Amino acid sequence: MLQVRDAVTCYRYYSDRGVCAKCYLSCMTCSGPRRDQCVTCPRGWQLAAGECHPECPEGFFKSNYGCQKCHHYCRTCSGKHSIAYLITYVLTYVLTYLLTYLLTYLLTHSLTHSLHTAQSSMRS
Repeated sequence: MLQVRDAVTCYRYYSDRGVCAKCYLSCMTCSGPRRDQCVTCPRGWQLAAGECHPECPEGFFKSNYGCQKCHHYCRTCSGKHSIAYLITYVLTYVLTYLLTYLLTYLLTHSLTHSLHTAQSSMRS
């Protein structure tokens, strides 16, 4: 095992109580032995949620900083503000607004109708 001295970085290893321990095989540098503890990846590989991949996995898009997570409404995307994200966001917003408006209208109409019925019953 390699000993860590001062600020020496363990290449393809991580420091475990002053001793360099092996990183997961796809990691260039890491913070621990698991596959989701990569800090940097080999050239040409992408870092996504702590794991190194040859390409960004589903739910991520490639950026200058590695793989970034797509918006939670999207399964795939080509960027944080891709057309798929915008369409999904707009549709969700519009549908939410329309449903809120429709429910408000129905409840108001139903209450108004109930009040008129109750008032008519009281007059009789």
